Amino acid sequence: MAKLKESVNQNITKLPWVKPLDPPAEPVESGRPVSTESGRPEKFSKEEFLARRIIHPGMKDIEVLNAFRELRTSILPKIDKFNSVLQVSAIKAGGGASFNALNLAVSCTFDQHRNALLVDCNFHKPSLAKTLGIEPEAGLFDFLTNRASDIKDIIYPTSIPRLSLVPSGNADNEEHIEFFTGENMRIFLEDVRNRYEDRIIIIDAPPLLDSADAKILSEVVDYALLVIPYKGSSSGSINKMIKAIGKDKVVGMVINN
Repeated sequence: MAKLKESVNQNITKLPWVKPLDPPAEPVESGRPVSTESGRPEKFSKEEFLARRIIHPGMKDIEVLNAFRELRTSILPKIDKFNSVLQVSAIKAGGGASFNALNLAVSCTFDQHRNALLVDCNFHKPSLAKTLGIEPEAGLFDFLTNRASDIKDIIYPTSIPRLSLVPSGNADNEEHIEFFTGENMRIFLEDVRNRYEDRIIIIDAPPLLDSADAKILSEVVDYALLVIPYKGSSSGSINKMIKAIGKDKVVGMVINN
């Protein structure tokens, strides 16, 4: 651990060590919750939050809850304006980026005056719609490829108040790099930045060193949060990750168990 910390540029904050939530003995079935009259799915029960590994006020694991609160508190002062775009990327597959992106977004909604928009850019391995119990008809990929024409049609309310999701959409197996640098991506980011003044936009991105998509995404976002596995990451790979994004964009790191 000491070697990992020493390898990181001193301008980068070392954020709390966040461990995954333990699932219950009998997982809750995933599927879209019954919608309320407002169009927002019904709130998850405590058991559903636990099964889906989503934090919530009042949860028993105070250590994990406070870790994400501290993570939020550490990051927000470094962001110029609240409707900035923050990319969350792990150093390698299975590193915990989706878990951290989701729960960081949830922690931002604890403030009743703020909203969070979560965007799933993991076209090869999307997970957020399933975790949040949403069965979307379209998502970001559909908008980028002109299969969906209106951005509001790919923004879904979730069971968590003030949290919305743009799912990955109906992606195919082709390369996606050109879509992230295209005009539709620029239009999408400009729209969601201006839709609310009090919203943070968090992008769940592919592993940085395993995917060209993540590197391209880092060029169109405002900031990046890096997720580093507690074991198996060398100082060289961490520095390579920072260099790929640019140290001026990196607002922090999470050492993930």
